[in-house]
Amino acid sequence: MTRPVLVVGGDGLIGAAAAAGLAAHGLPVRATTRRRSLVGADRPWLDLDAWADGVPAADAAAALLADRPAAAILCAAVARLEACRSDPARAGRINVTATATLAHRLMAAGVPVIFLSTNQVFDGRTPRCPPDHPLAPGTVYGRTKMAAEQALRAAAAKVGGPLAILRLTKVLAPGQPLLTGWTERLRAGAPIAPFHDMTLAPIALGLVTAALVRLTETARADPEDARGRGLFQLSADDDISYADAAHQVARRIGADLGLIRPCSWADAGLLTEPPARYSSLDGARLRTDHGIAQPTPWRTIAEVVVGDSAARGRP
Repeated sequence: MTRPVLVVGGDGLIGAAAAAGLAAHGLPVRATTRRRSLVGADRPWLDLDAWADGVPAADAAAALLADRPAAAILCAAVARLEACRSDPARAGRINVTATATLAHRLMAAGVPVIFLSTNQVFDGRTPRCPPDHPLAPGTVYGRTKMAAEQALRAAAAKVGGPLAILRLTKVLAPGQPLLTGWTERLRAGAPIAPFHDMTLAPIALGLVTAALVRLTETARADPEDARGRGLFQLSADDDISYADAAHQVARRIGADLGLIRPCSWADAGLLTEPPARYSSLDGARLRTDHGIAQPTPWRTIAEVVVGDSAARGRP
């Protein structure tokens, strides 16, 4: 019987997409949930926030390891910047302590682990940041992810476990509030005010899923395969401003470009500190090892906003 792939954080955007993508490739999946109403044979309950002092409840750990997953993708995290900033203790408990404890248990049992990280482990001063660039996060979220990366590497070195870390930039998917809100307002003839001095290097959710499927298939086939271990980065090939992104949305839906009224992040009163200048990452290794090339930011927006058939599903 084929051993299942464990997806930790199956309620989230990326976790749910990863579970669906793996299932579409014929792989059995167990995706964890924090919702008691969804618990079932393939939806084990797990709430990292409920783990005390980084020690998992015995029944939860036993349930996850019972059939020795073929691989595990760790997606669960406190990912909203404001949530991390307002409660750094909770962010550290979930993003670092509980995650590292679970990863250690999995790798000690011989389960390959794929951990999702972020471009925010860097300071954002270098475009197309290489994976070996010095880590210098400027946000609480970035600091928790840096600490988690370090803890997981230490655990992998200790138990000899297979570990892949996949850093991601801004992930876009149909229905997300930002692009949906822009689209609805532009179609209604209402103005929007995107930031001209805040950037993103967006990637589509479908491309993230494709990368996770490739990494999982590699780890399942041979946990010792170097192509399934180490640092990977997935990003658009360049940074654009949010105002640039809004213009692309308007062009794609045929809206009046005059409705776009760019503003500064400093005037909006939404951020407590300056955003990083760059978010793009060097994704050469995914291209070399797995054939996943970096998209242009324009291709990502075309795929997500209007389902452009020429862009959908393509790296």
